Amino acid sequence: MKFKSTFLLIFAVLGGITTLYAQVGDEQPIQKLSLFRDIHLETGINLIPVLRAVKGTPGDSLQLSPYWLNGRLSWRNWGIRSSVGGSFSEKNTFIQGFKDSDKLRSTQFNLRAGLDYRLKWKNQFTFTFGADWVRHLNEKVRVLDSGFDVIEQISQKETTGGGISVGGQWWVSTHFGIGLESSFYYMTGQFTEGRKFVNFPELNDDLNQSDFREITTPVAVYAIWKF
Repeated sequence: MKFKSTFLLIFAVLGGITTLYAQVGDEQPIQKLSLFRDIHLETGINLIPVLRAVKGTPGDSLQLSPYWLNGRLSWRNWGIRSSVGGSFSEKNTFIQGFKDSDKLRSTQFNLRAGLDYRLKWKNQFTFTFGADWVRHLNEKVRVLDSGFDVIEQISQKETTGGGISVGGQWWVSTHFGIGLESSFYYMTGQFTEGRKFVNFPELNDDLNQSDFREITTPVAVYAIWKF
């Protein structure tokens, strides 16, 4: 009888602990959901360079944003974002039956990262204010092959800087919007150019380097998807 009473007591204690643990376990997911439901991921595509690439129209005096893709991780009104853009092209001109050739390779890479804050106005509109760090690289290499020697002409522009950006978004639906963005960046960089002879390196020209500063004010129109 004593063994039976002890067994019933242990069973009751274990049952109480199990019930309490189940209640805590049911409450924890609710707390996690309330914490993470304000976290969102956005991705955007800059529409202007895409449309110009499709139509093949040249640029104008307006400083367009060099970033094709934009990503943003947000919690409530705060967001961390990064953007990337660039291009690569290579053209090789030669005459059939001859070794002479003229190859031109152009590479661009643009990167930025920043922090922003977003304000909501009414139901379909928001305004974003941010600060960014940016880095741009523009390199052109021309390779002239005469069959007797190969000459490489290098021209490289590398800039780093930062600044502020402002933008407005119109949310067509909960998960899709159109955003207009304008930025003000102060950039410092270095321009390098020179010429190298592959077979006769003693003829190489010294690399000429020059420092410069510039202010850019790029604009962009983004199609935004929010998850």
